[in-house]
Amino acid sequence: MTTVYHRADLLGALLASRRYHDAVPELRDYHVPRYAAMAIAFGLLGDECPDPLLPPTARDRFPLAETAYTDRAMYGLFENAVEAYERLHSPFSGYLAAPQEIRAMYKEHGVNIEAAYDVTRTRIRALLDEVLGIVWRIDADRTVTDDDLRRCGFDPTTPVPDPHAFW
Repeated sequence: MTTVYHRADLLGALLASRRYHDAVPELRDYHVPRYAAMAIAFGLLGDECPDPLLPPTARDRFPLAETAYTDRAMYGLFENAVEAYERLHSPFSGYLAAPQEIRAMYKEHGVNIEAAYDVTRTRIRALLDEVLGIVWRIDADRTVTDDDLRRCGFDPTTPVPDPHAFW
């Protein structure tokens, strides 16, 4: 059975590639090539994969919208939204164990804070998906398949490594 990937999958692959770019080899060696293959398959830069950690000075490598002002503004919005998405975490997220006072505060506030973050993450991803479509001119209904990813150098049957296995 062939899997079909949408623009939102490309976005997810880009975010995962950024997240695991400097991780243990098992995570990096899955997520970075997966994004590279999706980027190529979706036609971001022909057969050249854009670096998800590309510095702002190299922005002009990307095929953007019509005007220079719109290009830079939209790409800036994309960068800002990616950074906001990556920074978003609960004040309780850094604790494996915590004093009783903090556990009590988590019981009182944690669920509501996480729910608010979930809504925010969903909205930021929707914004990122829309801007990705504008900046890289990828229609919302554009798709690629497993075969496309294979042609672009990634085997989609490769098992996804569990990040929790590397603690």
